[in-house]
Amino acid sequence: MTSVSDALAARDALPRGARERRHFGEWPAHETLSTVLLAVALWLVGSVGVAANPDTPLEVVARLERAIVDAMQNAPEFDERFERMAVIMDDSFDFPRIARLALGRHWRNLDDAQRMRFRERFRELSIATFTGRFAEHRGERFESDGSVALPRGGTAVTSHLTRPDGTAIDFEYHLQHSESRWRIVNILVDGVSDLALKRAEYNSVMQEKGFSALLEELERQTAAFRDVP
Repeated sequence: MTSVSDALAARDALPRGARERRHFGEWPAHETLSTVLLAVALWLVGSVGVAANPDTPLEVVARLERAIVDAMQNAPEFDERFERMAVIMDDSFDFPRIARLALGRHWRNLDDAQRMRFRERFRELSIATFTGRFAEHRGERFESDGSVALPRGGTAVTSHLTRPDGTAIDFEYHLQHSESRWRIVNILVDGVSDLALKRAEYNSVMQEKGFSALLEELERQTAAFRDVP
């Protein structure tokens, strides 16, 4: 980051003619207070922008959990809650990567059209799952437990959801950095990997019934969440 002193030093290093000219006008003969204040203001704006950078693993998870509670409190109908969840989950999850990992070796055997269809169905089911499971707020609250680096790269963020009766559910979010941002690629709930469960289920369906049957199963599961009163 360029400091105020660096900016002024760079300006003073220019030839006098260049120093005394500015875009759309003339530089004053001597440094003025307004010039210094402007430099300070620009430096402060840059500092705030860096300090307030929301793209950290902890903040990605915090935004998601805040949005979940907000949807539970303010969106009693499934469709409205689904739309709210879609916005935050599209921003927080790397659905293309998760879909590919969930299919494992079967992904290589799909053409582009099949991959697109699977990603769409997988995304819809993922959002419907959150929408259905986080349906009504009864005083639940999320609390962050911190973050640690994962052995093979990425970051794990842990938190827990405390219920009104005092019991808690532990969450461990695994995030990877791609395309200049952190996004979730897996969630462990009470130590059980959601990605591992899906991979085992999808592998079984693909081996026994094939790709079309898998899409039908994803659609059936999505519809089941919508049908819950």
